[in-house]
Amino acid sequence: MDLQDFNWGINRLKRFFNHKMKDEQENEYFDRIKQVPNEIFLEAIDSLIDSSRYFPTPMDIKLFWTNWQRMNVARMAEQEKEPCDDCHGDGALVFWQKSKRLNNKKYRTLVRCNRCENWKREFGKWIPAMTVEQVQHKGFEIIKRERMAV
Repeated sequence: MDLQDFNWGINRLKRFFNHKMKDEQENEYFDRIKQVPNEIFLEAIDSLIDSSRYFPTPMDIKLFWTNWQRMNVARMAEQEKEPCDDCHGDGALVFWQKSKRLNNKKYRTLVRCNRCENWKREFGKWIPAMTVEQVQHKGFEIIKRERMAV
């Protein structure tokens, strides 16, 4: 959270709840909730004005943030992905592989992307890791896709 949005929000709360704070209190309040994104802090203010009888504590803001994260798991996962040209942020490369035991029939398989760490959300280290170049060098056919469904 940036200080400008915090000041705007805390002033709105102070006006609505007719609450006075010293500068030291505001600084401590900010230090306790600065990890909350601006957008969520501003949503929390609206929600707390609608539902609270008393001036909210930093814990009230943190609880709102925790509940928001639980309700928006897909958005949180999107934000945590690092951009990757190989796997498009999915953490896995999907490709066709021929089976010698099955008369060279193709089957789909996957490996962890070795270019990023997005796989950590979905897969363990027991799945092999490769880059696109390594997959292609082994003669496997990458399955082209825009993105895997989340």
